[in-house]
Amino acid sequence: MSVTPLIKNMTASLILILIACFATNAVAQDFFEDFNSGVSMPTTAGTTDITLPSGAWLRNNAVQENNVGLIVGGTGYGVRLPSGAGNFITSPKLLNAASISFTYTAAASGADGLVFDVLGSSDNGSTFDIVIANDVTTNGVSLLEFTHSFAEPYTGPIKIETQAAGDQNGAIDNFTADFTVDFEENFDSGLPLNTGGDPDIVLTSGNWVGQGVKAAGDAFARNSSVDATYLDNIGTGNYLQSPSLTDVGFVQFWYRWTTGGFDGFVFDVLGSSDGGTTFDLTLASSVSSTEANYKRFYYEFETPYSGPIKIQYNGAGDAPGAIDDF
Repeated sequence: MSVTPLIKNMTASLILILIACFATNAVAQDFFEDFNSGVSMPTTAGTTDITLPSGAWLRNNAVQENNVGLIVGGTGYGVRLPSGAGNFITSPKLLNAASISFTYTAAASGADGLVFDVLGSSDNGSTFDIVIANDVTTNGVSLLEFTHSFAEPYTGPIKIETQAAGDQNGAIDNFTADFTVDFEENFDSGLPLNTGGDPDIVLTSGNWVGQGVKAAGDAFARNSSVDATYLDNIGTGNYLQSPSLTDVGFVQFWYRWTTGGFDGFVFDVLGSSDGGTTFDLTLASSVSSTEANYKRFYYEFETPYSGPIKIQYNGAGDAPGAIDDF
């Protein structure tokens, strides 16, 4: 664990995403939550959980932070953790995480400051029995960065919890995690310019197949990337299909709609038990978005999965969408 002053303009370099596995050789920065992309934390204290673009976060008295002096870049929102013991935010389940980081600061100078622990879980969040760092302390109003690298890839949620020794509110922002992976595709090159062309698409990660698919353009790319995949709603059976994957533990990508529509961008995610001849495994159905902000989709397999993944447009939708960082 290290604590260093934060360079405020850190967001421009954040995240390429993945599809992950159980034993891998690459690292990609692929989990990110800035607490203000489309959905932010509630403004009133309580224990109501909140679904953010990166997934479902748990909280105890954590609320929206809107003091621009406590937020990365001085815009948007963060998370305010009140002083006193037991106030927390808990991340969604991380998958094969190599490291985590987030920014923090006390809301005011002096006295005992902000004091918190960072905890992990060996039982998927039933208990938080892994102490990553305890009594992390700051008594100044200055954005700092907490970082931790795991000795072995970590799977589970992360809890950031205040301690009784502190007497100042604090702010948390820009939570990131690096997942350990051996397959990733950012769609930055190789996509067709039009939807009616050859269904075979050769990308950096391998041979993809698609119908109603084209380059979305940099206006729809995530995190300062240069492109994403556009999946059209016009026609029937439009889809994007990955190469065959080998012994993966989960699949993850990010999605959004690209233009209006009452019902939005709707799709199903399918797997195959026969190498792609049929897609007889429904991983998720009627996943939808009516927002211009990217959301994270992920599915964790009970046993390692081998085969392609198909993202297929669902006729319940009425808007095209974008897929990125698979």
